[in-house]
Amino acid sequence: MTDRKATDIEPGDTGPDPLDHVLHQLPYEIFWKNKSLAYLGCNIKFAQSMGYESPQDLVGKTDSEIIGAEKAALFESTDRQVLELGTSISLTQQVERADGGKAWAETIKMPMYDPVGRVAGILGISQDVTEQVNNQQALNESEKLRQAIADNAPIGISVRDSRGRLLFANDSWKKIWKMSGEEVAKEAEGKGCFMRLDDNESYLHEHRPRVRKVFQQGGEVYIPELKVDPKPKKGCAGWLSQRFYAVRDESGNVDKVVILTEDITKQKQHQRAARRSEEQYHALATNIPVGVFRSTPGGEGRMIQANPAMVRMFACKNMEDMLRTSPAEFYANPEARRRFVEKITTEGSIQDMEFLFRRKDGSTFWGTISARAVGGNGNWYEYLDGTIMDVTARKEAVGQLEESLERLNKTIDSTVSAMSLMVDMKDPYTAGHQRQVAELAAAIAESMGLSEDSINCLSTAGQLHDIGKMCVPSEILTKPGPINDMEYTLIRSHPRAGYDILKTIDFPWPVAEVILQHHERLDGSGYPYGLEEEQIILESRILAVADVVDAMASHRPYRPSLGIGLALEEIEFNAKTLFDEVVVKTCLKLFREQGYKLRSYGPEVQSDIRTEVREE
Repeated sequence: MTDRKATDIEPGDTGPDPLDHVLHQLPYEIFWKNKSLAYLGCNIKFAQSMGYESPQDLVGKTDSEIIGAEKAALFESTDRQVLELGTSISLTQQVERADGGKAWAETIKMPMYDPVGRVAGILGISQDVTEQVNNQQALNESEKLRQAIADNAPIGISVRDSRGRLLFANDSWKKIWKMSGEEVAKEAEGKGCFMRLDDNESYLHEHRPRVRKVFQQGGEVYIPELKVDPKPKKGCAGWLSQRFYAVRDESGNVDKVVILTEDITKQKQHQRAARRSEEQYHALATNIPVGVFRSTPGGEGRMIQANPAMVRMFACKNMEDMLRTSPAEFYANPEARRRFVEKITTEGSIQDMEFLFRRKDGSTFWGTISARAVGGNGNWYEYLDGTIMDVTARKEAVGQLEESLERLNKTIDSTVSAMSLMVDMKDPYTAGHQRQVAELAAAIAESMGLSEDSINCLSTAGQLHDIGKMCVPSEILTKPGPINDMEYTLIRSHPRAGYDILKTIDFPWPVAEVILQHHERLDGSGYPYGLEEEQIILESRILAVADVVDAMASHRPYRPSLGIGLALEEIEFNAKTLFDEVVVKTCLKLFREQGYKLRSYGPEVQSDIRTEVREE
């Protein structure tokens, strides 16, 4: 090549032609236009994206002629901006491919100059960033879901650092403490400490050593009853139930403490009355960030030509240092070089093979290599033309996104478990019931061959199906004797109450609807709406069977356990009338043929269960 820049254009030129044999191997869509916005040339990848077989088919045409004036308006407006201002611009936009498909593309447009330094045209480099955009959108949606769960949780959720400084508080927490957003922001400025947790110094006085231990050493502390006296603000909760649990960092040190706070003021009032308690996110070759090279074939090989990006990528001192280095030295693993040579020799070309490369300073990076053998007769080649792109940042970004998604999913699971735990705290006689129902319902769905979405839906709905009982007084739930009509009406309201609590949370599945219908029965005798047959969604029919089986097999304050045998007889007798026949048969098969067990029961009871099943 001469000293002339790759973007210089003489009158009559058909466009720059640097490393033409390499141009078509680049993993980018590349094009160049004159000042009239007519294409002077492009690589094959760009031509095919526009619906043409050859770059020559685009020469002389404008975007308006190719895709119509309306669709071309945005592209041509940014082209004119580059020509008028003489500066480069970068934009990310959704584009329509020649096959009609949609994709996200990131495009850099830069001015090209003639020999006297005047803007003579435009050089464009575009790459498909659909995967990155989709990953970011997925992360944003997961963050919205996490935030929605936190904001709509019926209990106060706050997070503090290891020094006690407030990092996060949901709406329920603000209501408990009667604090505005501005007051929370002031609290988050660093005023929090071990002696002022949740903006009150005295209500934790008796428990402060245990709480301080959580902040310093980890673990968790549950305090079922705390009297807020004196109240830090008029109208805030008078009695609280709080759970503190530590979250550790990668080094094992306490990083944050999550605090679940429930206002039990009304429950305490009921407790005093009934004595019960209640607990609750070169221009082309030089400027593109891709190494371009030509080398001889063979195991060691010899560098013939490289662009400046290659020199920078492999930390060479200069171009001479790059050309003196054998290509084999750039592979961190000799076996990787052997595989590359074998594939290029047998197939003549490779596309986006990923290897770990080594720089001259000994550091390593991940890169993708594309190459094409040139010349020869099929048994040998004169040289190889190729490109290497550093994908370390992309791999790390994808890895971080996956880790973020995993952490968000764990946060969602933990929040659901925490909400379920608050129900167990309110009614200790049925502790573990929701978890048992969730496990049995998911097992039935899996045996029925339902989708993973349905299984996940039932697992979540099962853990929360009795959350509406948070609105039912504890003395009714734990009453050892018969209940009257008014008390029964209150209990029957819990599916609707649970639906109202969860309906605004954007779960990926119809969790609230499943919970609303889990007490409906096929013959219309259920509640709250008396739905029949197919009016009841399948997940609710499954949850109904699992709920009845575990409830009958569990101990209750008003009766001992009826045993799993009687529970199975009950659903078998009422199949087709109250319960879905297919669901019942699947449940019976789990217990009678596959040895399914309700995990919360001890070994002695499990033995009795097995005996009863065998006798049936």
